[in-house]
Amino acid sequence: MTPKLRIYLAASLFSPFERQRNADIAQRLLGQGFMPFLPQDISTHTGERPAADVIFSQCVAGIDDADLVIGLVDGADVDSGTAWELGYAYAHRKPTLLLRTDYRSAEHGPVNIMLEFSSHLVVANTPRSSAVAAIDTLLEAVTQLVADGALRSRPAQPFSSAGGPDDKP
Repeated sequence: MTPKLRIYLAASLFSPFERQRNADIAQRLLGQGFMPFLPQDISTHTGERPAADVIFSQCVAGIDDADLVIGLVDGADVDSGTAWELGYAYAHRKPTLLLRTDYRSAEHGPVNIMLEFSSHLVVANTPRSSAVAAIDTLLEAVTQLVADGALRSRPAQPFSSAGGPDDKP
């Protein structure tokens, strides 16, 4: 069985546009042979949204199971849930990769210094750049991290909680 890199996608997910962007990125990761965990896909056996404590537990388990956490960090300030997920990953020595497509900057640089110095940062915010080009840049960065030996994959198996591609109850 070929090892697959298990990737947790930390991102805001509160509008249809954000959820579609997240789903598009997850599909591209899956197409490249990675196993994405998408928190917005967590659901009950009947397809309903589970209780908040269940979502929290499954997201924590998803980060624990991941080989890499990707954070989408656009906006004037990073989404609070995304920031927590990235901090949790850092505290547990999980490699993190940030994608910033927003042209706004923090005082010091493209993102808050706590994020910048705890993660690999990918900035894809050239004027008039497309979403597809930004996702391509992200995939190139993941592939480069793998090639550089910065990430280790494990034998392919579904994530232990809902949200992974093969883990629908």
